[in-house]
Amino acid sequence: GYTYSITLNGSDRAGNAATPAQLLEIRIDLTPPEFTAFYPENNAFINNLDLGWTLSEDIAAGTVFFTHMGADTKLETALVDMELKAVTRAPLALLNSVALRDGMSYRISIIGTDFAGNTSDELKIENITYDISPPEMTISQPKSDSFVNFLDVKYQVNEPLVSGQMIWINDNNKKFVYDLRENDILEGMHTLQNYDIETEEQIPYKILVTGLDRAGNESTSDTIHNVMFDVTPPNLTILNPLPVTPINHTKVNLIISEPIKMGSIRWETAQGNDPKAPHLKILSGEQLAGGEFTDFDFSSPPDLINGVQYNITIEGTDLAGNASEPMSVKNVLFDTIPPEFINILPVNGQYIREADITYTLTEDLDEGKIYFDHVGGMPDPKKTHMITLAGGKKTKGTQGGKLPASFVRLVNGAIYNIRFEGIDAAGNSAPEAIVNNIVYDNEPPILAITTPGNNSFVNLESISFSISEDIVVGKIQLTHVAGIVDPNSPKEVILDEAERNLGVFENKVFSELKWVDGATYNLTINATDLAGNDADPVQIKNITFDITPPVLDILKLNNNGYINDNTLSYSLSEKLASGTIIFTRISGEEDPRSPQVVELSGKELMAGNFMNQQLANGPNLVNGSIYNIEFS
Repeated sequence: GYTYSITLNGSDRAGNAATPAQLLEIRIDLTPPEFTAFYPENNAFINNLDLGWTLSEDIAAGTVFFTHMGADTKLETALVDMELKAVTRAPLALLNSVALRDGMSYRISIIGTDFAGNTSDELKIENITYDISPPEMTISQPKSDSFVNFLDVKYQVNEPLVSGQMIWINDNNKKFVYDLRENDILEGMHTLQNYDIETEEQIPYKILVTGLDRAGNESTSDTIHNVMFDVTPPNLTILNPLPVTPINHTKVNLIISEPIKMGSIRWETAQGNDPKAPHLKILSGEQLAGGEFTDFDFSSPPDLINGVQYNITIEGTDLAGNASEPMSVKNVLFDTIPPEFINILPVNGQYIREADITYTLTEDLDEGKIYFDHVGGMPDPKKTHMITLAGGKKTKGTQGGKLPASFVRLVNGAIYNIRFEGIDAAGNSAPEAIVNNIVYDNEPPILAITTPGNNSFVNLESISFSISEDIVVGKIQLTHVAGIVDPNSPKEVILDEAERNLGVFENKVFSELKWVDGATYNLTINATDLAGNDADPVQIKNITFDITPPVLDILKLNNNGYINDNTLSYSLSEKLASGTIIFTRISGEEDPRSPQVVELSGKELMAGNFMNQQLANGPNLVNGSIYNIEFS
């Protein structure tokens, strides 16, 4: 390690001294050079060929060897320039580069020879992996444009990492960085959970993972975009039908609070027998986007059974996987049979005197109306009269009654069609029920007897009478009140169909009455019209039936007799309605007034004998005239 100068002196045999020969600064070096602090360390991963070492002395030559682990393949490169100097060398690339293979593991060794020819020991570092490829990292969950209800992130890395970070970035570009735990940077699939990630619902986030491998290669995963965090379950609500209500369809009104991934409506039997129940229908299309839907029905509706009660349940899962609470509508009756109005009174063509309606309902109604539509007869300024059924009038069974005049003011003599409409609670409309041509008649018929009259004497059995309108029942009654006894009194006759029509009936003879000669009667006519209105009875009193001619006798006069005054004696067998005595001159003195017709009057018409009666109306006989006297 010391430096010497070496001088060689000499003389020949003649004593001549030689010129000295010198070697100056001759270093005596018996110690080989030494490499220490070789960098990188064993088992290191590198992504560049930066080598560092400490060299104990300058060397004349040196070589670095790269031996592939597990093979005999060896690469080498010579040290040059400053690489031969005794110095502590910071890790730098070799001036003479070597092309290593990415991903291969090498043994790296170095050796050098100093200027004295001493060769160093070979310094080795084992299992150095040359890695210039960044780690491959992929996020498998969540997906871009997805909704999540948890904060777990699944990612995979193809090699161990030295460090890594999970990064969430919201739509305001605010970053949330989370350093990965030691267990989450190993090679393989990892679920990053429990990192206390603070997110807000319904705000989109970007998610990525960054990492640094053992060789120092940095990598970033693909960015997952538009991830929405949602832990609130969706609300799926059936607005209609309502619980304990009937329906005649499978339509529903519903609200879905947010887009959903899947949903269903299920009909389960609550009461009754449906062998195909439950009926499950899957929501699709527009319904998955959420919103409010009115009268929604499936293209293939459930095949429900009439008369069965169902519980209808809706449920679904949103895009984040949150399941809704099932929402059920209980005891919904499926009813497709419409109600009916049956056994309706009045019937077609009937006459009525009041709006008295009777009908039978086959089931309860939710709404019901009765209409009186004017179709003829007397004019009615109100074309249609409408009554809304209420309360018990909508209940299954026989209903009806008189409609108050304050509700319906019909016109006498007008003709109406009565129309019934109804809808049950399920929405089934009753088939139209119409009673045609109902005549409203609230006025009684007017009857009249024109002959015979009160206190009259008749010798004919004929009766003349009139009826103001068609009647359904008519009766004429003959009641004995005086005179010859009639053991069959009272007697009556029922008018036949022709006699019950509106009109005037002259001199009708009813053989059934069998008037008794000499009897006095009261004659009564009664009638009821088609609407049931009873006419005021008409009675003619004291009708004497007399078919026996009166006996008239002239007393105290004989044919060819003589009289000397204007009195006359006569007898009447019965009271007369009229009587006439005719004095006709046949000879003797002229009588310009002949024949003289004398009308009996007053008491002169009474039954009995009249002696020497001075007649009120004459005659004025002419003295000396001869007369024929005729009594009629």
